[in-house]
Amino acid sequence: FKFSVSLIPHRLALWIKSSINIFLITSIVGIEHTGLYTISLQLGMVVNIFSSAFNSAYGPYLFEKLKSPTYKIKLHLVKFIYTYSIFIFLFSIIIGNTFIYIIPYVLDVKFHDSVMYVLGISISYSIHAVYLIIVNYLFFIKKNNHISFVTVISSIFHFLISYFLINIYGISGAIYASILSSVLMLILIWM
Repeated sequence: FKFSVSLIPHRLALWIKSSINIFLITSIVGIEHTGLYTISLQLGMVVNIFSSAFNSAYGPYLFEKLKSPTYKIKLHLVKFIYTYSIFIFLFSIIIGNTFIYIIPYVLDVKFHDSVMYVLGISISYSIHAVYLIIVNYLFFIKKNNHISFVTVISSIFHFLISYFLINIYGISGAIYASILSSVLMLILIWM
């Protein structure tokens, strides 16, 4: 029970972080731009779906290895993080660029501009994917308070930077903010 309760701020902050860009784009830029952003978000989510599914399968394997880690196991796990990070980043670039060619054939012409945002959203999801792999280590050693702290801080940062960047760059500002706050969350969780 104590383990779960300490993660409530983490979950709330993630929910707020995922919703704030839509609210700000609607309020600042307009509802028609929200549609473009939402479509881009859904298409870029291919990276998130893959990484979430992979993380669900990898978590139990990792926890089993962490129960009795040897130097060889630790080295293997560290190499895996770097390999996975490179793979997921390249995967996000492939997904983002693939939709450039698919969108004109599957979406109405009024949504074709959404293609401009899929790559950035995919990259943001790839950074979050690396966070998901690394945060498993903190779950294993029961550092839930640190996880919640990092998520709340990055969500506050996300809100502030989103407001600022959306006012300047529109939808692109929301994507820049997502990338920056994901990088911040990754750095803080790694510390």
